[in-house]
Amino acid sequence: MLVKLFDGAEVKEGEELLLREAEQLVAYDLQLNLLETYASGKLTSAERAVFRVFFENSPRIGEGRRGASSCKLLGPGGKEGEGELDEHQREAVERILGLQEGELLLAVGPPGTGKTRVIARAALELAMRGEKVLVASHTNRAVDNVVELLPIDITLRIGRPEKVHENVRPYMLSYKARQALGEQLREIEEIGKLKDERRRLREWLDTLRDESIGANFLGLNTT
Repeated sequence: MLVKLFDGAEVKEGEELLLREAEQLVAYDLQLNLLETYASGKLTSAERAVFRVFFENSPRIGEGRRGASSCKLLGPGGKEGEGELDEHQREAVERILGLQEGELLLAVGPPGTGKTRVIARAALELAMRGEKVLVASHTNRAVDNVVELLPIDITLRIGRPEKVHENVRPYMLSYKARQALGEQLREIEEIGKLKDERRRLREWLDTLRDESIGANFLGLNTT
C-alpha cells in the first residue's frame, strides 16, 4: 500500500486517517516527462549518453502503415474471446504491424484504455508471422498481464518464480521442463534424494565409528 501525504500534512498518534484507493501513476508521469525532455532537446551530457544507448540506431517515431490483423479480443491462454478491440485499439495494433525497420510507435493512454490487450494482440500477430517478440516493463505484474493473454505453447516467461504471478508460472521454463520430462524428471529427483540419504548415512556411520574408537581408547565397553 502506498500512502502519500500532502506537503505540510501532519498525522498525530491516535488520529484517524482517511485512505482512498487510487491508481499509482508515478511511473506514467515519469515516462511522459522523459519523452518531453527528449523532445525538447534539453539534455545533460549524462542524459544524452543514456539516450544514445537506446536510440543508437536512430529509430524513427512514426505512425506506421496499417497492417492486416484479425483484432479479436484475447482471453486467458491466448484464446480468442468474445467481441473485438475497439476502433482505437484496432488502429494501434494495425499500425504496430505496419511499422518498418527502425521505426517506433508510441501508444499512450491512461489505465483502463486497453494497452495490455493491444500489446498482447500485436505480439500474437507478430509471432504468427514468424517474428520473435520481447515484452518488457518496469513491473513484473505488467508483463504477467500480457503473457497471460498469449498461448502457452509459444510463450516463455523469464524471471524469478517468486516474482511471477501464480497464473503465469506455467509459462516459465522450469515448469515447462518439468511437464515435458514428466516421469524422467521425477526419477532424477528421486536419485538425488537417495544420494542425499546415502550421504547422511555415511556421516552417521562415521560419527558412530569415531565414538566407538573414542570409547575403546578410554577402555570402555561399548557392547
